[in-house]
Amino acid sequence: MHRSFSRPLAAGFVLIVVSCAPNAQIGNGNEGGDTSQGGDGGSEQGGEGGGGQATQNSAGTSGAAGGKGGSSGGAPGAGNGGNGTTQGTGGAANGGTVGSAMAGACPTAPPFDEADRTLVERCTQPLVAAVGNGLRRAFSFDGQTWFGDVWFPSAGDDQNEESHRDVAIGNGLVVMVGDGGIFISRDAGLTFSKKDTGRSLHSSAVVFFKGAFVIAAYGGVHTSADGVEWKSWKEDDMLPGGLRASFGARDGATDGKKVVFVSGGTYRSYDGETWSQANIAGGGVDSLTFANGRFAGVGSDSSAVSTNGSTWSGDSSGSGLRFDTIVWNGTKFFASGSQYDGNAQTSPDGLAWTRHKMNTPIGPVTMLGDVYVGASAGTLYRSADGRSWTAPHKAAGDSNWGFTRLATGPVLKSSR
Repeated sequence: MHRSFSRPLAAGFVLIVVSCAPNAQIGNGNEGGDTSQGGDGGSEQGGEGGGGQATQNSAGTSGAAGGKGGSSGGAPGAGNGGNGTTQGTGGAANGGTVGSAMAGACPTAPPFDEADRTLVERCTQPLVAAVGNGLRRAFSFDGQTWFGDVWFPSAGDDQNEESHRDVAIGNGLVVMVGDGGIFISRDAGLTFSKKDTGRSLHSSAVVFFKGAFVIAAYGGVHTSADGVEWKSWKEDDMLPGGLRASFGARDGATDGKKVVFVSGGTYRSYDGETWSQANIAGGGVDSLTFANGRFAGVGSDSSAVSTNGSTWSGDSSGSGLRFDTIVWNGTKFFASGSQYDGNAQTSPDGLAWTRHKMNTPIGPVTMLGDVYVGASAGTLYRSADGRSWTAPHKAAGDSNWGFTRLATGPVLKSSR
């Protein structure tokens, strides 16, 4: 649908402005008549505004200012002198601010700006990724139907030594990290390209932070905003802040201001400029999340929280409980037991826990909206309440070598 209006210009010229529906084409600027200002550029991705013309067949006078650029990306036009007996000088460009793109134009490929909430709402859908031993992986949009399920076993080898250790989704990209290297997907897990760092990523974690993926591992630190160009620090390289790059991360999380990686009783944080490291009070942390104004982490039988990622406190009420993965379910923290323990725990603050019985043991878990998605060995589960679970998918290959990490994030609807 198009809407138009007109406004008069000097010397009988009329400027017609057409407002188009989403996905409008580039609009060229209209040339002004006589010494008037050049017309403004078109709507979305507007073209350059033309310069004003001096009256012809007389001494050329200075052209008026060029028009404004279009609403998205159009350049301002320069004023042009007349065509009379004496050429006039060009007028100054009328800068005008460049507006934002019209609603409706979705990116055709990642990466995109995940911080643009309007774009995310219009153009994306949530994807859940499951990765684990034997370099296995699988993906789903609803936790019920899974695709891209593959397993790459090494005959005779311990499949725990050939594993994807972590996965993160950001700006429409899926990034997996582990023994096989770094794998990047631009089509919601259908296909992957590989970045081989030549370094140990056996103990590693990846977090999407300030528009880039940050990987912490024994083999060093690796960062990338687009999944193509990577910056790396080898394990003996020094990071800003004076730390060796080597850090065997088990998990990580961000509050938007800093990213925090944990490795048992030690944490390492990065604010975008400097790295720091210290111990965690309250015991070891193997799984970490940020929600409700705090970092909350759990270890095999302990828990700890921090409001700033630097000062930590723990609680002994975790003793006797068994933890695997911690997530925020929208109202409280939820921590699964393990694939060997049929219990789960909930907490309002990440410290005081209440045990609940599940109908089946669940290890790693993530939230897909308000739905729990979990795994036990090579079987993927789904639950509305975190207690009663159904098993919609059994993994390819030897299901004894199972999924160990799940993550959720936005990908383009056009991916499938």
